Amino acid sequence: MIFDNNCVKCKCIPDIFYNVFLFQCFVRNEQESAQATGELKLGGRFDPPEFIKTFQTQVLKGGPSVQMPCIAKGDPMPEVKWFLYDTEIESDISAGVTIGSFEGDNGEVASYLNITQARTKHGGLYKCVASSKVGSVSHEGRLDVHGAPYVRPMEDMKVVAGKTMTVTCPVAGYPISNIVWEREGRQLPINDRQRVFTNGTLIIEDVQRSEDAAAYTCVAKNEGGYSARSDLEVSVMEPPEIVPFDFGSEVVNQKEFAQLSCVVRKGDEPISITWSLKGDVISSDPTMSTNTLGTRMSLLMITSVEHRHSGTYTCRAENPAGVSTYSATLRVNGK
Repeated sequence: MIFDNNCVKCKCIPDIFYNVFLFQCFVRNEQESAQATGELKLGGRFDPPEFIKTFQTQVLKGGPSVQMPCIAKGDPMPEVKWFLYDTEIESDISAGVTIGSFEGDNGEVASYLNITQARTKHGGLYKCVASSKVGSVSHEGRLDVHGAPYVRPMEDMKVVAGKTMTVTCPVAGYPISNIVWEREGRQLPINDRQRVFTNGTLIIEDVQRSEDAAAYTCVAKNEGGYSARSDLEVSVMEPPEIVPFDFGSEVVNQKEFAQLSCVVRKGDEPISITWSLKGDVISSDPTMSTNTLGTRMSLLMITSVEHRHSGTYTCRAENPAGVSTYSATLRVNGK
């Protein structure tokens, strides 16, 4: 089948035996032409990952070896990764932890986390995740090893302002009688945006830089009076915020000068600012120029407006915390 509107042609070449359709698209104008191809395969089946066997929560005394299985299947064959308190873990012979994965002939993959000699420090919340391009599935469970409380070191956390912060205290040791969070010596919660759960999870809603950027301490205790603690440094990042702008009038005459100023009044640096017209990034158009002033401002200038400059112009500001956009429409008076 062919569709022709004098500038675009699309042709479909079917291969009935394999249920494959190859699409060829041709585009041309007076100066140049381009083409692209795409393949559509019908009748193919993909199966998202699913677990056949998973490890169970267990409590044990220190000394014995431990093997935790995660066996999954799917089409395509999934990849299995392991996490301890949401931090990815890999084989570490010096720590007595090894991970082995084996692929089967039927789309199965068997992954095992092995601990040579279980110690209190090996305890915690483990999770395995099986993923492929068509989906993912996860399973988690605790391994508790008898011993005094131990809280793992925590990496600094960056949170976007206005979002919800969730962190679980990485506690080991068994049994643990109490887990609390503190800030500057005060036990949380200290306001209605904070929630602390008995499993050591801390949730702070609508995070604010002025109030929530600080050092937090998790303290774990047992009935024998022993305790352990670890600090978490939290920094709050603000996404960009653009000052509204426009072209100054609803309609601009041809041959006139037009300009837009994109100013980012809030947001952590570094900030990247780009311009686009009708969704296409402005980079090499000789009739338009962009100029960055400092780290928070960019100018878009059109020295001589033509009708082809009509459309919606968008400024896009991005930093590690997020993306902000603002748009203005240019209407040109004339044919």
